[in-house]
Amino acid sequence: MDDIARPYYESEVAAIRRAIDRTGRPMVLSLSPGETPLSAAPHVTRHANLWRISDDFWDRWLALYEQFGRLEKWNPHRVEGAWPDADMLPLGNLGARQTRFTRDEQLTMMSLWAIARSPLMHGGDMTKTDEFTLSLLTNDEVIAVNQRSTNNRPLFNRDQLIGWTADVPRSRDKYLAFFNTRDRIRVTPPHAAYRSAPVGHDSSTAAAIDVDIKGAKTLVLFVDPTDDGDAGDSALWIDPTLVWSDGRRQPLSELTWTHADALWDNASVRRSTEVRALTFRGRRIESAISTLAASRIEYALPPDVVRFTATGAIDERVKPPAEGGTVRFVVATGPQADEAAAGVRISVALRELGLTGDVSARDLWARRAAGTFRDSFAVAVPFHGAALYRLSPVAPRSP
Repeated sequence: MDDIARPYYESEVAAIRRAIDRTGRPMVLSLSPGETPLSAAPHVTRHANLWRISDDFWDRWLALYEQFGRLEKWNPHRVEGAWPDADMLPLGNLGARQTRFTRDEQLTMMSLWAIARSPLMHGGDMTKTDEFTLSLLTNDEVIAVNQRSTNNRPLFNRDQLIGWTADVPRSRDKYLAFFNTRDRIRVTPPHAAYRSAPVGHDSSTAAAIDVDIKGAKTLVLFVDPTDDGDAGDSALWIDPTLVWSDGRRQPLSELTWTHADALWDNASVRRSTEVRALTFRGRRIESAISTLAASRIEYALPPDVVRFTATGAIDERVKPPAEGGTVRFVVATGPQADEAAAGVRISVALRELGLTGDVSARDLWARRAAGTFRDSFAVAVPFHGAALYRLSPVAPRSP
């Protein structure tokens, strides 16, 4: 049932449930689209079998990253037969193109959906499925995590290193998922070179951005939607400019970005023309980089650039929402992480999982044994990547 979960139409959902029950036929009720309000949890778990927890989900890393928080919030409200739905899996061939997710990001998505028990529905063209995509969709050990695990729960979030765990029915075994959701160039405090105060639809809150970027190879422009959601978050980097030590200046909008990730693929460059001028506070501006939050845009910098300047503002043409509509403008430079680093080591004390003594680990994606551990378990996880294991207590040997 489309257009029913946000806003949540309680009486209509109840009526549909009654109608389904009266047919006498087994039938799944799926509510779409989200984000279904968390306040509807008591009602939706009684009346629907699955309900969307987000807008339409596509193959963008920022959208995948946001699903971690949503699935954690909904986790206490998942019951047998009623499932928070993180949406279809945009894998393989998506019609006119292949998925934009890297292989590590695809493993992250599949591992998160599995350990959080979100419904698994493939959203690609099955007739053009490549071998890697097929290996994701047919790994029975991973599917078992999604279909038959219990007591699924978030374990920790240590500065964007995330762990989830679950029980294996009729055994003392545990499932364990590690996620490295960090970027190589991070935009979180204290890694960013600049973070603005909240900027809203009142132009007086615009951010005057002037950042020292001497020695940087990469420039990252990030728009944070803040805690009030993304309604009305149409952000502009106005007159973005690179400055050299000798005073030379170049509009950043003349360069081609190396990477852009924005809500609804909205990132674009806008310029004033003879026919239509861009304006801000009544004055003409020459160019702006326009995005919907959250967004991340990366540029490879020319040599010897020393400063970046811009004005961060909300697009005056966008109607302010009833609530929210604020963003933060964030600038980061790189490299930050070791360029040769394969990932980040993530560890957990086995007692946090209720395990003692020797424990054997099986890598569910690689489908092979990963060794025996005592006291703690640790593996290196790639940036934007995941690891998924089954941990089994080793029976002590007879004397």
